[in-house]
Parts: sequence; C-alpha cells; structure tokens
Amino acid sequence: MAKFAWLTDIHLDHLRSDEDLIMLGEEVRKSGVEGAFISGDISNGKQLVMHLAALERVVQKQIFFVLGNHDFYGSSTEVVRKSMHELSNMSEFLKYMPLNSYLPLSPNSAIVGHDGWYDAQLGDAMNSKYMLNDWVYIQDFVESSGGRQYVQMMGSLKDKKGIIGVAQKQAKAGVQHMMTGIKNAARYHKNIFVISHVPPFRETHVYRGEIGDDQAQPWYTNKMFGDMLLEASRVYPNVNFTVLCGHTHGKVDKQITKNLEVHVGHSEYGHPAISGLIEVP
Repeated sequence: MAKFAWLTDIHLDHLRSDEDLIMLGEEVRKSGVEGAFISGDISNGKQLVMHLAALERVVQKQIFFVLGNHDFYGSSTEVVRKSMHELSNMSEFLKYMPLNSYLPLSPNSAIVGHDGWYDAQLGDAMNSKYMLNDWVYIQDFVESSGGRQYVQMMGSLKDKKGIIGVAQKQAKAGVQHMMTGIKNAARYHKNIFVISHVPPFRETHVYRGEIGDDQAQPWYTNKMFGDMLLEASRVYPNVNFTVLCGHTHGKVDKQITKNLEVHVGHSEYGHPAISGLIEVP
C-alpha cells in the first residue's frame, strides 16, 4: 500500500522566508511517501511558478495538484493555467490535474482532479454580505462582472449576478472535466481519488467547528461538484471515491455514502503543513 502526502491551502506567498518552504518540502520528502497531492491555494498568480518549481526541487517526487482561487490573484485563470501547462510540460514531477483526464497511481487506483470553484448554489448568494478578494484581484471577475466595483461600492444585484455567472462558469467546467475523468478511470480502477479546491457539500464546509451559514455557503461550496459525486457513487457502486479539498481551512472527514468519503484539510496562513497521509491501494 503506497502512501501520499496531502497538502492544502499552503499559501507559500505568506511564508516568512525561503527556509520555511524548504522545511515543508523536506517534511514531505522525508515522510516516506510516494508523492504528494495538493488541493489548491498554493501561492498567487505572480509567484506560483516560482513556488511550485522550488517545492519540486526539494520534494523530488510526483506532485499531483490543482489550483485554488488565491492562485489566480494578480492574474487571470487563462494566463495562470497556461503557465501551469508550460511548467508541467517541462517538469519531471509536477502533474497539473486539469491537463489530464485521470492519472494512474497504482494498478487499482487513479486520481482525477480540477481546480473547481464555488458555485453560489447553496445558501443565499444574492443576500450574502460577503465580499471576496477574488472579485477584485482575479481578472476574470474584474472584466466580466464589475467585481471590483461591487466590492468598492457595495454594488448592485446586477453586479452580483455577474459575479455568480463567472463563478458558475468556472465551477461547471471543472465538474465536467472531473466527471469525464471518473468515467474513464472507473473502467480500469476500483479506487478513485478526486482532488479539487472547493468542498462539495453543505456539511463539508466547516469554519471554527461549525457548519457555514447561508451567508458563507455560496462562496465555500460547489453544489454541482457534490451532485456529480453522488451520481458517480450511485453509477459505480463498486468504486471507492475519496475526495480531497481545501478552501475553508476547516478540517472535515465525512462519509457521505457507502463508497464516497470527503476530506477537507485544516490550514493556517504562514504555517503550511501536511494535512494527512493518504493510503493508496
């Protein structure tokens, strides 16, 4: 049984020094694992390539990763994903999951993944008072929805609808990618690991020990993702699904159905750590 280190929301741009990044990489390398899974919020759009390349140099093992919303700050999804394509093509170890339908981990197990996004379908998005930095610092929102104006001016419902539209477009694309990957992987593997940034269910969004309220749920869950996972667990009853997410910084370990479990990792800014050791049959 192989083991992989799982990390999430490591926010390497918040580290005090390069030595902290090296220490994290050495912790992974010395933990006796075959490689690592990272479920997003690795850095920001300007430093992401540098931080991933530095982490790879220390770890020297396969790193299967997706991105989170913070990874696009200061840039756009198109530009950052293009840079991940280029970096992955040059790298021996870095595996950006949106570039792959699925990847085998062992004869019995495979991994599927995409960045994903919150989809504003749970809770009360239109009346939520939350203001996300995403809408100011990610170009997709600034250009397409008036996101910056909404945050600065406590904007109109029209602006909010634009923000939701951008988010749902991203969420839908991610879910479609993962659904295709699951269909392909399920033909050959009986254990499928799914990594994405935003948790899929209401009960998997936990903050300070409490399930998020209707104000927060729209921006910390991806209902489309959850619906797809429930359908996959029904269609493939002999496949075991293990889902790894982040985004909320609140730890969750939840058995959803007999063959579907979801884990969300705890994290703290400036103190990145291994969220868990994942056993892969």
